[in-house]
Amino acid sequence: MTGPTTAGYAGLAAGEPWHYVGDATTGLGTVLLSDFTGTVAFRLRAPDFVDIVGEIVWPGTSPFSDVVQLPEGYRPVASQQLGIVRRSSGGTDSARLLDVTSAGFVTVDQVATDDTVFINVSASLSVASV
Repeated sequence: MTGPTTAGYAGLAAGEPWHYVGDATTGLGTVLLSDFTGTVAFRLRAPDFVDIVGEIVWPGTSPFSDVVQLPEGYRPVASQQLGIVRRSSGGTDSARLLDVTSAGFVTVDQVATDDTVFINVSASLSVASV
């Protein structure tokens, strides 16, 4: 059995192209947060890992809110909580949790109006918790 070619390995290491949530050209991912300001993107980096990145300015809805829903094939088998950074409207940074559920819901925890949330996480698709 042979391994991947150099070009094939480079493709695996780089991951697939980013899918921008709400981009009509890909049809992948669903925006759930009303008055969404910012960008969220995701991709498969390897067969068992999805990368999620983004920067969101919180619109003033609930402090616990589903931001997006990932499509099938990009969802973990069990819900995971991953650390992210929240910058308050006053400029103070603090840690928050990003929940990624087995149904694909990506939820940000404890934010307020005009806070900025920075997302840069990798979720395992086959492990219950990372």
